[in-house]
Amino acid sequence: MDSLVTGDFSKKERKTINDKIEEFSLLEKQLETDVYRQKFHKEELKDQLLNLDPFKEAILRFKLNQDSMTEKEFQGWLKENIERITLDQNNIKIIFKKLPFELE
Repeated sequence: MDSLVTGDFSKKERKTINDKIEEFSLLEKQLETDVYRQKFHKEELKDQLLNLDPFKEAILRFKLNQDSMTEKEFQGWLKENIERITLDQNNIKIIFKKLPFELE
């Protein structure tokens, strides 16, 4: 304790302090790396989030206008929004262009 007050450290005390400083510096760098890695991972996940707004808008537009759509407008809407429709014996599969999964 006297060494802390006077600032007069022995060789062993200096080595212990320097070792702890190096240990904490290394830990700090590792934590900074982990934080950077987590931020990068967060941004990747954010980019992968599914934005359903364009799909919702297309479905809503269809729902509101379907009664007044001509056959040409209806075909245009289908071409714009539907990738593929598959008919099986008991199933109908629809792949929308704006969704990354199929609907059955």
